[in-house]
Amino acid sequence: MDIATQPLRHPSSRLFVLTTIGLVLVTLAAAVVSILQLRLQALTAAEDDTQRLSLILSEHAARTVQGVDTVLQELVERIARDGIADREGFAALMRSAEMRAFLVGRQARRVEADAFSIVDANGDLLNWSRDIEPPAFNLSDRDHFVHFRDSDDQGVFVGTPNRNHVTGRWTLFLARRARGPNGEFLGLFIAVLTLDYFVDFYRDITASDGRAIGLFRSDGTVLARYPEDPAMIGRNIAGTSPVLQALGAGAPISNHWMTGNFDGLRRFVSGRRMRNYPIVVSAAVSEAAALAAWRGGALVIATGALAALSGIGLLFVLVRRQVSLLSRSERALQSQVVDLRDAQARLEAQGAALALAMQDAANARDAADRANRSKSDFLANMSHEIRTPINGVLGNLDLLRDSALSAEQRRFADDARESGRILLHLVNDILDLSKLEAGRMTLEAIDFDLERTLDTAVRVLRPKANEKGIALTLDVAENARLALRGDPSRLRQIVINLVGNAVKFTERGAVTVRAEAQGRDGSATAIAISVSDTGIGMSGAARERLFLKFSQADESTPRRFGGTGLGLAISRQLVELMGGEIGVESEPGRGSTFRFVLRLCDAAGGPHAERATDLSPPATLQRPCRVLLAEDNAINQRIAVALLERAGHRVDHAANGREAVRMALAGGYDVILMDIQMPELDGVAATALIREAERGTKRRVPIVALTAHAMQGVREEYLAAGMDDYVGKPFDNARLLRTVERWAGGPAHPEPPARVHSIADAITDFDDAQLAMLEPALPVADFRGLIDSFLAGNEARLRGLQAALAANDLPALGREAHDLVGTAGNFGAKRLQDLARQLAAACRAAAPDDAGRIVTEIGHAADDVRRAIHARFLAGTAIPA
Repeated sequence: MDIATQPLRHPSSRLFVLTTIGLVLVTLAAAVVSILQLRLQALTAAEDDTQRLSLILSEHAARTVQGVDTVLQELVERIARDGIADREGFAALMRSAEMRAFLVGRQARRVEADAFSIVDANGDLLNWSRDIEPPAFNLSDRDHFVHFRDSDDQGVFVGTPNRNHVTGRWTLFLARRARGPNGEFLGLFIAVLTLDYFVDFYRDITASDGRAIGLFRSDGTVLARYPEDPAMIGRNIAGTSPVLQALGAGAPISNHWMTGNFDGLRRFVSGRRMRNYPIVVSAAVSEAAALAAWRGGALVIATGALAALSGIGLLFVLVRRQVSLLSRSERALQSQVVDLRDAQARLEAQGAALALAMQDAANARDAADRANRSKSDFLANMSHEIRTPINGVLGNLDLLRDSALSAEQRRFADDARESGRILLHLVNDILDLSKLEAGRMTLEAIDFDLERTLDTAVRVLRPKANEKGIALTLDVAENARLALRGDPSRLRQIVINLVGNAVKFTERGAVTVRAEAQGRDGSATAIAISVSDTGIGMSGAARERLFLKFSQADESTPRRFGGTGLGLAISRQLVELMGGEIGVESEPGRGSTFRFVLRLCDAAGGPHAERATDLSPPATLQRPCRVLLAEDNAINQRIAVALLERAGHRVDHAANGREAVRMALAGGYDVILMDIQMPELDGVAATALIREAERGTKRRVPIVALTAHAMQGVREEYLAAGMDDYVGKPFDNARLLRTVERWAGGPAHPEPPARVHSIADAITDFDDAQLAMLEPALPVADFRGLIDSFLAGNEARLRGLQAALAANDLPALGREAHDLVGTAGNFGAKRLQDLARQLAAACRAAAPDDAGRIVTEIGHAADDVRRAIHARFLAGTAIPA
């Protein structure tokens, strides 16, 4: 009889059969449950990824549309500011060359914009941003023109997509209404967006099959789609999509699983509606794509379950044969089965833990890569963005210190200036530390004199030591007075950090810097440099954490002496980058000695070659200089012009790189101060054009770069482009003057004339400090023009506030309030600024009654500011009604 079909009569045999059947069922159930859970996880992950993708797409579309709409709002504000009252005045202004230049400049900054256009109330094209003159063209049949002609809508209108007959590309029209002071229709401001910009972005971020991205008007009209389907552009599909129906009804977010009417595929769709604009964005993933990875996992689980069942079956057959021979082996076999089940459970648990650990490691690696890229991008942008406002703060404080101040005011100005310099030092330390950690810090290899390099580092801090009554000395051994090759700038940075700490933590006594040669190996010399002080010293525990980032000897150090704990961490990494070692010897109350050793190669002419290796610009000329300042930032312009003209120099100003090239080629300048980031043509390209024009001539005008960009390699880029020197922003005023006079020549700095004003009758909520600082630094006509522009802008903005309030347009009212916060603050109108903040908050809270009350108060406050400015700065002139 076949053993597989013979019934088991022994009790232990029946128990084994039941156990085997149970094991098979458990294995099957576990496989099914695992496969179903894996499927649910895959669908959930696809939903989460799709929702995150829709958020990214919504933010991208919002930034893109808002950036273009900003240009349209500027044009709308220009009409209000210039007081355009009729269609003739509107047409004259819009056809002007100035307006053409404005449109061309704005398009150059907006890569997503195909063109900016202006049409009159009849639909005729008045001006545009193309390179050719605008043709005779009428747009009165377009949907955006009809919309604004027949309504008083003050928002932005999104038109139907249109295919360009010349390029074949799909474009999108955004339009705003040009409105006269009494609400009459003057025309339209139109921005043309190329939809390829969105499609290219969607293509770049969509890495897997089965995903789809759509850009729609809120009524369901298709604007852009990826994968591309030209037949879908311009079609309204709201009736087939519950997501679009929900978003069109006002829902900010809508998520649905739905089946497509065109291909029958089931998809998860996540859509978001843009605030302030009638545009929605959707991201979709097909169920098949979402489950692609799950199929592979399910196959693995099924294969494992099949293998487990096969093993169980094989084990069952073997045990049955043993039971038929000897009943005692039944108990042993049952014990083996239990052991096998335990081993299988442990193996599955270990496999699951290993898979989870591998996934966590992969996620951590990807997150670290993204963080590193984001950190690099952040530093590249912030090194410019942070330094530009610091430049304005320090420059204005320097100008303020040169004006007539009381002792208390001068003390406040000095404290603020010192705080700004500390902030700049902190920014530099963080940038240096980030470059070191990212491995992007590179060292120069140039010839330098060791004693001279150390002497310049010590001289920087000698005034601070003298203030504290501390003796600061430099002792360079005879065998260390060498000409070497390396990076003198980073060596100075290390020594300045160590000496600065020594001076900071020494209340009395001395600080000594020593350098000596410890031996030679071929063409390299081991140089030992030490910095010793008689300061507070430190314990062994403090020494162990001394070179860590943001760490100091004890927790009271930041409060007593200041600092962030970055200087020593940067010094250690710089020494190690140079191939050296650094250490410290110290005891509490007995001072400290920091010592580091570097192996430096001989200079090109040998260690005892002539040690005057620094390159110097031409000798100083004792005469006023003619300076060309190429700078597009208004604050930086005024600070630099005021500083240079106060020093006796004549300054001409270029607002962009192309204008700077034209003025430079006209000749007559002793030096050019060239900003790097400018519209139309940046500083590097402008310098290249100037140098190309000078080729073959005997004239070469010195060009000095001005920039707040602090990332590695920019200095080399500027010098390679033909520039002669480099002044970073925020620039030190004295350093800027020295640099100009070094390259072009000029007189000693004269003391600025003292100017004192009485403000006894000024209104208490008006702080005249900002205008008082600018008044002596600007020509009378420019200063009066600045004030007139501010007052006229206030009147236009007040009319805009009243119009938005009358139309119950809280978003527009909030935008006007937001703009007023900045302009009022810049001119010291504190109460006006505070009321503008209250108005913005009331608009966000949707409180029209409070907004109306605040608008009335803003009108009174604006009148007070106008009277205060006239009383303080325009005495003797008529106060406008």
